[in-house]
This record gives sequence, structure tokens and C-alpha cells, in this order.
Amino acid sequence: VRALYQADDDALWISTNTGGLNRRDPRTGRFTQFHHDSAAADSLSDESVYGIAEDAEGRLWVGTQRGLNRLDRDGRVFQRYFHEPDRGDSLPNDWVYALHRGPTGTLWVATVGGGLGRWTGAGDRFEKFALASLAGGPRGLDDVFAVHETQDGQVWVGTRAGLVVLDPRQRKAERLDLTGVAGELPLVTTLRADFTGRLWVGSLGHGVFSVDTATRQWERTSVGPPGATGSRPPRPILSIASTEHLLLVGTWGEGVFRGPLATAPFRL
Repeated sequence: VRALYQADDDALWISTNTGGLNRRDPRTGRFTQFHHDSAAADSLSDESVYGIAEDAEGRLWVGTQRGLNRLDRDGRVFQRYFHEPDRGDSLPNDWVYALHRGPTGTLWVATVGGGLGRWTGAGDRFEKFALASLAGGPRGLDDVFAVHETQDGQVWVGTRAGLVVLDPRQRKAERLDLTGVAGELPLVTTLRADFTGRLWVGSLGHGVFSVDTATRQWERTSVGPPGATGSRPPRPILSIASTEHLLLVGTWGEGVFRGPLATAPFRL
């Protein structure tokens, strides 16, 4: 299982690694499976499914390792979107890792290799933000794994080469140094805002950071059981979720840690 998404109708959507897309009916508890069919152009474009999001009209969008899909209102037919090298307004890249609809209603599309895309709302047209070029950084900035849009329209982007803040109106991007150590570019795996608006940043090899999106001040947070020493390398973080009182951090191979949101930094 790669991602869970609760839709506005309370249905639970589950994306899987090579197992397609699944929907759990909130009334019956039964699952409906959606798979790729090479003979059906209106089926899911690939069995390897990643991010899920709804647009402003309540349609479900699904990112896969080969293309972006939109599920039509009948709940069975998919519209596929692919990268077309000869079109500057096509999907930035076919590997769609994450999707995010922010407070402005914009659907953001995170791709691996093509940077960040924004669906224009018109057919199959997308606006591309090549972060490596906009921020003047390494090519890894165009490998995008997480997106979060704040109320002021700024877009925070987690990439293979660290955290980027994008101003889409000005088409300007800036890297935020989270380590303070030259050459250390954390691979950002997940972004999650808590109820206060503070942004939590999970990384593959540098642990968890909390960021004040207004001041851009950040802190690194320890993740581990009480009494753990600082000698071991940071746990690889895959997911972060929050309630009004708790932060929950999912790791690769070491379970889930939780801690109170009342104070920071804290040990989970």
C-alpha cells in the first residue's frame, strides 16, 4: 500500500505497488478494484499507483508510474494524461508520484524527472515548473515527492535535493537549507501541515523537520523511543499524519512513532 485517501463521500481509496487502485465503500465495507487493461484505453494507465487527490469538482485524480488518470463521474471510466515531448503544456513527466489540491483549488502534480505541474483546468493542459532551472539547483530538484500549498498561495515542494519554496505567480523558486551543512541535500519524502499551520517535513536520511512557513525558521526533531542516543543515524521517514494533539510518523522498517504537538522540538 502506497497511499490512503479519504474522499469527500467518505470512500477510502488505496493505491498499491503493482496492485492497481482500490475503493472501500463506507457503507458496506466492500472493495472495488481498478486495474490496467492493455485492451481498454479507458482503464487505469498503469498498475503501479502513487498519489490520489480530488479536484474542485469532486473528480478523483490518480498518479501512476506511467501517466496521470482522472476517474469520470460514472466511477468506472478513466481519462489518461501523458507527457508529450513536442507539447510544452502536456503533463511534465509520466511518473506521477504525488497529487495535492491546495486552498486555492489548484491541482498540483508532482512528477519524478519533470518537476512540478499545475493543471490549468482546461482539458489536458498543464503548466510546468522546472524547479532545477527556477531555483538554480541540481537536477534532483525536478524529482518531486511531496507538495503542500499554503493559504498565501506559496507552494512548498519536497524533492530529491531538498525543500523548495515556489511562488507560482512570480515563477520564482528558492531552496531552503534544512541541514546547515554544505553538500547535504535531504531527500524529502513527505510534507504535512498540522492544525496550527506548522509544516512537518519527513526525509529519507535526515529525520523530521518542523518549519514555520511564515518566517521559514526550522528545527530538526528527534524521532525515537525515550532514552535513545543520538549516535544512530536518523530513521528513514515515509509518512507523517497529525491530529489536534498528536503527530504520527511512519518509518521504513521501524514502525510508527507518535508524540504530542504541544511542544517542539520533542522526542516521538
